[in-house]
Amino acid sequence: MTVELVLPDGQSVPIELMGSRAVALPLPVGSHTYGLRATNEDGLTVTETRQVDVIEPRGEWVFNFDTDELTGDRKEALFVFSDDYTYPGAFDFGIQIKPALLIGCDQAGWAALTSWGDQYVTPDRAGRVAVAYRIDEGDVIERTETWAGRSEVFVNDPEQFISGLLGKDALIYRVWNYDGTEVGTATFPIAHLEYRIDELRDCSL
Repeated sequence: MTVELVLPDGQSVPIELMGSRAVALPLPVGSHTYGLRATNEDGLTVTETRQVDVIEPRGEWVFNFDTDELTGDRKEALFVFSDDYTYPGAFDFGIQIKPALLIGCDQAGWAALTSWGDQYVTPDRAGRVAVAYRIDEGDVIERTETWAGRSEVFVNDPEQFISGLLGKDALIYRVWNYDGTEVGTATFPIAHLEYRIDELRDCSL
């Protein structure tokens, strides 16, 4: 008698009649069927199948949306908080506000920004502040970003920035005030963004 393990791609792998066998495959999200096929000396074959469901990893990302009651426009966003950060005095009712990384879209397109609680990030006369960031162990990127809001720093090229985050694990981000004083540094856990980005249904990269 021979016994084979039938993989989801249709290939078969001979296995021993006794014991166990571990199989590790990089399966995408979805349902996948494995089979166990046994053939006796007379050529009679029996196959048993089992379905394996690969569930989308949720990661740390949180999905949120808001719909304008007047226009019906829908704004959607994914955001993640930092648990590893250093910056001064952001408290709300005695609770420290964590820096957040937000990726969103609406009918106008993509947006990406970091939020630093109630810490003022003040622009210079050109409306810009200095930032630096590194994705995983990559190069440090220093640039000047467009500023909007009292404690939010927007990314100038959000589509390119977001694409660079896909498949990565950590974004280390630093912001300075217009006068050169450092606001702080935050590390954002960005793993699994590539699995969540489709939730922003009104935009595509």
